[in-house]
Amino acid sequence: MAPISSHAALNKVGSGSMTELKDYITRRLACPSTSGDVRTEKPVGLHFVILEKLFKGTNQPFISCPIQFLLGDQTSQSLLCQPVWTEPSLRSKVNRKAKVGVQKLSVIRLDDYSVVAHKKAPLGYLLFIRSYIVVKKDVDQEAYNRWSLE
Repeated sequence: MAPISSHAALNKVGSGSMTELKDYITRRLACPSTSGDVRTEKPVGLHFVILEKLFKGTNQPFISCPIQFLLGDQTSQSLLCQPVWTEPSLRSKVNRKAKVGVQKLSVIRLDDYSVVAHKKAPLGYLLFIRSYIVVKKDVDQEAYNRWSLE
């Protein structure tokens, strides 16, 4: 994949991405059995900024990925989600070295994810990311500041 500038990556993040994702989550939770319904068709290819990577630690059993993402778009909305790997991977070992409090903005394209109703979750669901593509790692802070003010 060819390198992409911070400006080009941030321009892929539409202001409606978060609304589209949240609308899908709402429809999915309202009718969990309508998997083939056109109204609950999953929006794919949505671009988001990872506003924050939250390091959860690695001493918890059965966690193959000890991080959470705080996703955002060009609106004030954000969403906390959990990347999921079905088996331990190198990525979880790399993330063990993550430093708490270090903010590194990235742009990702969300490809595959699922919404699971969960009574113990504060909002009643969990959003699991099964597949995403990093469009730009470590977005330039100046480009991000300019983009967020537009």
